[in-house]
Amino acid sequence: RVRGIGATLRLVATDRYRLAVAELPWRPAAELDVLIPATFAGEIARQAAGAVELALHADANRAAVTWPDAAVGTALLATPFPDESRYLNTTGDARVEVDADALLGAVRRVGLYADGRGAITVDLADGEIRVRGGGADLGEAEESVKAEVMGRLAQTYRVRYLVDALRTFAGQRITVNIRTGMRSTVLRPDR
Repeated sequence: RVRGIGATLRLVATDRYRLAVAELPWRPAAELDVLIPATFAGEIARQAAGAVELALHADANRAAVTWPDAAVGTALLATPFPDESRYLNTTGDARVEVDADALLGAVRRVGLYADGRGAITVDLADGEIRVRGGGADLGEAEESVKAEVMGRLAQTYRVRYLVDALRTFAGQRITVNIRTGMRSTVLRPDR
């Protein structure tokens, strides 16, 4: 989903299990809220990698992106799309501020011992996140990462989803809002 919100262009993507949001500066010429195929967005990123500025055009049925000497277009999708604010604008049952690279390293190392579902457990304690994994065949592993923790809980995650999310924030300190159970966990860069 590509949507203009004032001087911000918000890009939202989901695979039904994960939701990613990115915001870019832009100069709006008109209202914009379109649903484009992810492959189209990927193709734009690949082809326009060296472009300084892109122009986005859309009508009721099609969208196109242009830059000097090039244009790429696609038909719009007409399927329902979730409202990201429903997931992003909620407070968690616990909040953590941590170095993304340190947590990613721990998740990768402990993930080698994940159970048969590829899941690990993240426990929040005073001043640290404890990452635990284990399966009958592989043994067990536990690693702690220093963090600022507000709240206590234990949450289970699939290793591959958590690794994908943390990789996005390489080199940054992040804030993680965790809601218990099968509800959303939101990762954001510290600002």
